[in-house]
Amino acid sequence: MKPFGPGLHGLDPDAATQPKELEEGSPVPDERASNASETPTGVGSITSGTWAASAHVCKMAPYLISEFRLILKGTVIIKTEDMTTLVFNAGDAFFIELGTVLSWRQPGVVRKYYVIHSESDPPQEPITSRL
Repeated sequence: MKPFGPGLHGLDPDAATQPKELEEGSPVPDERASNASETPTGVGSITSGTWAASAHVCKMAPYLISEFRLILKGTVIIKTEDMTTLVFNAGDAFFIELGTVLSWRQPGVVRKYYVIHSESDPPQEPITSRL
């Protein structure tokens, strides 16, 4: 068991989001993560853990993993390819399927619990992997 503090506290530095994935003018987020476990499945792997990051906006792009998320703190605004806007707040859970085209915006610090399924041959240039 490993307790985590609020916001970005208690998590290790992480750099999942690359500057080229961000909208022009978006700050580069301070990202933190703690991978609780990673399990090979024969068709990729399952990774779970806790992630947090400061405010940022990612460009519209296909999502390169499948991920379940439970928002623990903050607000996430997702815009889909058809321009539908979805807002998720603390306590909300949702799933993003591999290949879903979306943009991701968070106006402040967001903390989430995640479970990710990665394919056995992941793409060479991952986009934000732990939204």
